[in-house]
Amino acid sequence: MNDDSAHPGDEGQADAADGAPVGVDADRFVVLFAQHHTRILAYILAFVHHRADADEIFQETSVVLWRKFDEFDTQRDFVPWAKAIAFNQVRSFRRRKARDRHWLSEALLDELATVEREMHDELSHRQRVMVGCVEKLRQQDRELLETYYGTTNPATWVAERVGRSVHAVYKAIKRIRRSLFDCIDRHMPAGGETT
Repeated sequence: MNDDSAHPGDEGQADAADGAPVGVDADRFVVLFAQHHTRILAYILAFVHHRADADEIFQETSVVLWRKFDEFDTQRDFVPWAKAIAFNQVRSFRRRKARDRHWLSEALLDELATVEREMHDELSHRQRVMVGCVEKLRQQDRELLETYYGTTNPATWVAERVGRSVHAVYKAIKRIRRSLFDCIDRHMPAGGETT
């Protein structure tokens, strides 16, 4: 008899069909992880001196994220949740490597994590403000900004594409950037609070 219903105690066990823990939306996990894996690795690198160690911690973190994804509240931001798990993996790795005196103290790790969380909140807010400021630009300026920063092509290519001289493109980009900085400053006074 084939019973597909979940049984008490099955939490975290793999579903035979796709290898996912019971109750995990595999597609949602893959999308979120693919979108944010570089930020998670960068976060780990902030605490670890050696790339090989960071890669090992990242792999461990990836496995834990997958195993615990059914506990993730989809109404919340994925990155802080993933970073909290990554931080726990850094601490665990640090304990395993406690003999190595090149590691940061537990107190300093906690302080760095607190500062990073505060910075994440401010940077997320700053990014939302910047998006709003970009939306307020004239269509022509938004298109130039996208062409200039959205490609790896040289300024000469951008100038040809928009029908301006290279000097005119640089001048316009400088003006647009100043306008964006002013807009962001108006919406984020000292201290990062919104007006």
